[in-house]
Amino acid sequence: MTFEYKEIKGQYKVFMKEKSRAQQHSFNYPYQMVRLPDKKVYDDLTNNGYGKISKELARLVDSNAIMSNQGKDADSYTITLKPNKIIVFGTDGLFDNMFIYEITNIIQEYIKNKNFKCSTVHAQQLSRKL
Repeated sequence: MTFEYKEIKGQYKVFMKEKSRAQQHSFNYPYQMVRLPDKKVYDDLTNNGYGKISKELARLVDSNAIMSNQGKDADSYTITLKPNKIIVFGTDGLFDNMFIYEITNIIQEYIKNKNFKCSTVHAQQLSRKL
């Protein structure tokens, strides 16, 4: 998500400018990067008494029940950076649990309470707040 802030009558106002689309195969089935097991994993499971789990894992992988995406499957975006633009990268762990107005309010409150300048320190502090 991209947010911009403007100073209006001595107050900073933050608003969402752009939002990427959800990358999912279908509802509640998001893209996922997975490292599928190689032969050594199956052998290790079997040798350590987990042969049943090894067979079930092999069955799931062979049946394509475990969907694996790669980096090339991801969307690519180009964003023009400006001094008043804040880009928020997050997973569904952030965006499924916070409304846009909550993210906007946290950014706005942070900017208001700090002598805000674009810097690594401010980016780290703001990301912790989110």
